[in-house]
Amino acid sequence: METIVPTVYSSHLTISRKLGVNYTPLTNTTLNEKFNIGTGIVLGSNTYPKFNCFVIGNGGHYVAEDSNGNKIPKVMYHNPTDAALYNHIPFILRPVNNDLSPVERSNYRLRKIITIGTNDYIAYYAKKIDTSSITINMENISKVSNQFTSTTFTPDSSNLSPSIPSLDPTHTVGPEADYIGVNINIDLSITTAEMTEIRNACAIIYNDANMAVISEMGICAGVDNQINSTYNSVTINYLDSLYTIIDTFIHPLYVLRDVKSDITLNVQYGTTYPIIKQ
Repeated sequence: METIVPTVYSSHLTISRKLGVNYTPLTNTTLNEKFNIGTGIVLGSNTYPKFNCFVIGNGGHYVAEDSNGNKIPKVMYHNPTDAALYNHIPFILRPVNNDLSPVERSNYRLRKIITIGTNDYIAYYAKKIDTSSITINMENISKVSNQFTSTTFTPDSSNLSPSIPSLDPTHTVGPEADYIGVNINIDLSITTAEMTEIRNACAIIYNDANMAVISEMGICAGVDNQINSTYNSVTINYLDSLYTIIDTFIHPLYVLRDVKSDITLNVQYGTTYPIIKQ
């Protein structure tokens, strides 16, 4: 299971929305600032980012050596105050004369023209998250003998007339406990075609396709908005992400050289609360 680290900027967004106050991301917290994408665009009041894309990087690991001299990959965790990955890598990196088609482009966000050496390229640093089929799950979760089982939680009339539970004298939640969870599953899958694009990108950036390692991800919240980009006096209009914050860090480890099929990654996102047994 991947380690998940929520950011303080996620909490700032959530509380702003609950208060109904006008939301503007804090300075030095958006990926738009990092990549200088659409930073001059100001959105209307009561415009709140929502899950719309995710980013990948190869800086979330290091190699340690055990007492026998064996090389072991270790996770480089993020702090909740981090606003970007340690080292972003693009999903797509194409010469400017070989950009994605408008249909292909609709699946990606954070588009930027960059220069490597003497050549210009178009980089796409984020992939769209499809939220159209996501459902919110509420579950009763029980842990017995270190095994979890879950059933659907449906509120009934007793929840409006709660009875006072008999508390354990220690007032603690024991190892065998019940929980209530509210969660969604977010699809962060990556196709073999995309892995080829990522390896090609790393071959250009690092002169070594073996640098295509995904050891950090960021689930992002942003506002999809039309923006313009001009290159060599040609302007195009497309959908990109503004006010883009990293909501949550994920710490997987995929060495793309060794991955032979699609990466299927469904991340469970949500909160779990202990239940006081009656």
